[in-house]
Amino acid sequence: MTANIRLAFLVLFFVLLVSACTAPSMRYSGGEVPRGTYQVNYSALLLDFYRNDPRMHQAASAEPMTVKVPARLAVAQLGELQAASNFLTELRGSPELLASVASVPAVPPDLAGFYQYTEQSVSLGGTERRHAPQQESKDPLTPKDFLQELRLMSLDLGSDYLLVYGGSIDFRTKEEAVLKLLDLTIVGAFIIPSEAHSLQGRAIGLLIDVKQNRIVLSTAADTTSRGLASSRYSESALRNLITDIRVELQKNLAKEFVKNFTARALQSRPQTLSKN
Repeated sequence: MTANIRLAFLVLFFVLLVSACTAPSMRYSGGEVPRGTYQVNYSALLLDFYRNDPRMHQAASAEPMTVKVPARLAVAQLGELQAASNFLTELRGSPELLASVASVPAVPPDLAGFYQYTEQSVSLGGTERRHAPQQESKDPLTPKDFLQELRLMSLDLGSDYLLVYGGSIDFRTKEEAVLKLLDLTIVGAFIIPSEAHSLQGRAIGLLIDVKQNRIVLSTAADTTSRGLASSRYSESALRNLITDIRVELQKNLAKEFVKNFTARALQSRPQTLSKN
């Protein structure tokens, strides 16, 4: 009996040793999850929408802009060639509100004014920039110009509104000191959950009336996730957590948008009736 147990341990040890040397490591888009990236500066870009706005120093009307339904919607996920498919699918599930939903490309130019450096954070869309953008350009395009280009493209496509959205996922990895000592053994490196990942995703979307050139609605969503992993599979575990939170966060943002757009439409209906 004792000999069988020893043999079993030797076989297990040999299998793990071979796996450590030959097993492919799951990577993040061909490499490790980047610890530092240049992400689209969503806040600066969207606030630049109001640069030189003539209403800057004027009193504004207290009444929010009305919205029409069913609406034709163009969607731009900042930093991506097209909006995420699960985000679009969620929006298309409400045809009584959105008659059509189309995606438009929204990758900003390689200029410093569009990006900010972040550590321990990745983009909502998954397209990561690891090199610094250009500091100067002979023909600089401002963030406001870029948003106007997106608006005009949406207008030419026959859309009533442009939904511009983006976000980020921050992550931290904490090593458990005591359990980390067991990583010195091959078995421990494979099966002991010595690393704890925590993630927080945030996303925001702004709805622009493409004819009025006004922002009419804001929607935000956030979510968190946690996970434990052995040191050998820590990177692949982090990658899987990021993938899952991306899907969940975009789905939550789409649901929040539908809810807020519905509320605004109901708000607008009495005003529309009173005008008629």
